[in-house]
Parts: sequence; C-alpha cells; structure tokens
Amino acid sequence: MQYTSPLEDILRTNDRCSCGRAHSCSLQSFYVLPDSSEDFLPELLGRFGARRLHFISSSSAMEALGERVHSRMSSLGYPVSSSVFPPESGFVCDHVSAGDLLIHVPYGTDVIVAVGEKTVCDLAKFVCSKQHLPLIFLPVSASSDTFSMPEAEFTENDRRIRLPVPAPTVIVADISVLSAAPTSSSGAGVASLLADIVSLSDWDLCSSVTGSSRCSELSGLLSDRCRDILRRIENGISPKDSTLMSDLITCLVLAGVISDLTGTLLPVRGSESCIARTAELKLVSEDITDISFETLRGIASLYCVRMYEYLRKNRPDTETARQDFYGIDRVYFNSELFRVFGEKEGHRILSSFGGENYYQTEGRMRRLNLLSRIYDEVMPPLWSSLPSSSRMTSLLRTLSVPTSFYDIGFTREEILDILIWGKELSGSYDITKLLADFLVLEKAAYTMV
Repeated sequence: MQYTSPLEDILRTNDRCSCGRAHSCSLQSFYVLPDSSEDFLPELLGRFGARRLHFISSSSAMEALGERVHSRMSSLGYPVSSSVFPPESGFVCDHVSAGDLLIHVPYGTDVIVAVGEKTVCDLAKFVCSKQHLPLIFLPVSASSDTFSMPEAEFTENDRRIRLPVPAPTVIVADISVLSAAPTSSSGAGVASLLADIVSLSDWDLCSSVTGSSRCSELSGLLSDRCRDILRRIENGISPKDSTLMSDLITCLVLAGVISDLTGTLLPVRGSESCIARTAELKLVSEDITDISFETLRGIASLYCVRMYEYLRKNRPDTETARQDFYGIDRVYFNSELFRVFGEKEGHRILSSFGGENYYQTEGRMRRLNLLSRIYDEVMPPLWSSLPSSSRMTSLLRTLSVPTSFYDIGFTREEILDILIWGKELSGSYDITKLLADFLVLEKAAYTMV
C-alpha cells in the first residue's frame, strides 16, 4: 500500500519544544493515499485488535467513498453496524442526531469508522468520546481545519457551541476522492488557510500585549505551509492538482493539530473567527444553515486584514485614546449587546467573557501605555506577515468564494454590527480589541462597508 505520513514527526514527538512546553495531541496518525483508501483498512483495524465495527457516513459521502469503505469492512468478516445520515447540507450536529447515533452503536463495538465532512466528523468525535472508542476518519473533501481539532460543534437553541472532545485517532486522506470533491469544498479549505494566517497574526499580537504564551516554532510552521499553498494557487496550480490537494489537506490537519498541541484555539481562531461567529449567529437565528463556517471565516479574514491595513495607514493617537475614554456606559453597552446578540446570548457573553470588564479603565490604560512603547516594534512584522486585502480578494474570487457579507445577504447595518461587536465573543486580545482600545474600531468598520 503506497501512502505517506506527512505529520509523523509532529505527532510522535514528546520532546520539549523551543517554546518551553512538551506538546502532545490526541490524533495518533495521519495518512495520505493516492487512491483506494479502503484497502488500507485491514492494516489499521489490525492495529486496534478490532472485533466489532460501527460505520458512520452521510448519504452523499456514501457515493464518494463510503460504499467502498463499508463493503471492504464487511468483506473482512467483521460484524459491521452502520448509521447513514442525510447529506451534510441537510442535517446538523445536535442532541437529536447525536442521541440517535449513540443509541444505534451496538454494545461491544470497539472501533468506529466514519466517512464524510465536518458534521459527520463532529458526530463521530462526540460519540467516540462518550464510548471511549478509537475513531478512524476518512474525509471526502479538504474543506475544513476542524477534522483534527479537539472539539465538536453542536447546534442548540439557535446557536452553535463547541464541546471539547478528542480528535480522531487516525485520519486517512484519499487524494482521488478529495480531488473529485466540488470546487467549493476546496475553496472553503483555502479560505480556512487565509483565516489561519490572520489568527496567527492575532496570536502574535495577543502574546505581545498580554504576555500570554505562544509557540513561535509551530506558528512559523503553519504560516509557511499556508503561504506556500496560496502562492502555488496564485501561480495557476489548481486545487484539483493531486500534489496541491495532498498539501492542502495536510495543512488543514496541521492547523487542528497545532491547536491541540498548544492547548489553545488562538493559532486557528482569532478575530476573524469571532466576526464569523457573530455572522453565523444571525444566520442560524434565521434558520439559514447552508453557509459554511469556513466560508464565513474566509470573508471575515478579509475584513480583519483591512483592519490591520487601516492601522498601517492611520497611526492611532495613544494620548487621544487615553483622554477620550471615560469608562464604559453600562446601560448603553448592555442595550447594544442585547440588541445585536439577543438577551439570552448577551447574558451568556457577559458571564463567559467578562463583557464590560474588558473596558475597565485601569486595564485599558495599562494596555495603552504598553502599546505606546511597543507599537513600532510589534505592528510592522504583523503588517508584513499578512497578505494584502486585494491579494486575498483575488484568491477568494478565483475559488468562487464570497468576498463580502453583502454577497450572502447581510445589510450594511448588520455588517457594521458584526464588525463592531464580534469582539465580544472572544476572551483573548486581537486586532478588533486593539482598534477598540484606540477608540477607532467603529471608524474603521465604517470605511469597509
């Protein structure tokens, strides 16, 4: 069987990193095969000493790969039960689908094999965490960096929540299957890489301003991989190219692995993620679930780069920011928070992230004093590390990915709310909070819509 294990060194090392931490993650193995990934199953299942299997897929994934995988499992003589869901655009990961899956996993199952995309992966991760079972996952598209992340996304009560669960034990990428996926899927994957570059810049900014830990070695590794793929697409190489597809899925898996290794979402979830979550909340509340989070992150990353560019063109005045800030107007703050997010979500934000505590005068003055000293040291490297907004726009359009929230039906007023209030979904420091500290976030947002 011809395969590569491109992240083996990262997954197997327990050595202390240059950042001072010893990293480890729940994904044990990642393999890339040119085709016929189902023929790799006997070797994998033998490693686990499997005796009884449960198979999970969606109907659309069955056509792409699932039927071959299920047939191969059955031919090996294992007792195989199965759960096949509707196409992933037609159902969500919630307590109903998760409960149904838990009920139908037979007693004595010792390995779960899942074939699909993000929703199937999240369901399988959740069930395996409850049953303490190993998970072999075979994606049918290179559309998301969440496959290897230690979390599962649930939709509950008009909002999506992230539950901490282990990543799959093994991920097997079949390049022939990934290359045959719709262009929109690989476009969403590339949008995720653009968003990850923004997240890495925000991670650097957060570390500089708050003193939080950051692994420059892992950050640099992911950044280099992302940039290499983007350069090759700009040079005319199609995401359908097998070599590029192999590198794309490897980079997406690497992003999730780095989040697991570092024990934080900061490498892959920065300001762009918070803006995307705010947009997603509005869509879900209107029962619009056919726009992927990866697409929203791609759009949001473009707005965030424009925020960095705004600061490059308009150096903020620290002294004016000190003088003009008089503390938070709690009545106004709460009314706007509840207007944008709704009362239930607004109260959750206040309790989860501190809400107005971020705006306390003493803390903001400390940050402004620090920024006045380190601004010229911190910002230039961040500006140079980010692709320009025009370059990002060109890339997204090449892949037929929306480049504005207008493209998916938001009004100007809704976009302003998303850009200005998205920061309330984050407990960390990023470009939106930097702009807020300098009292120019609203002004910057108005220049973008």
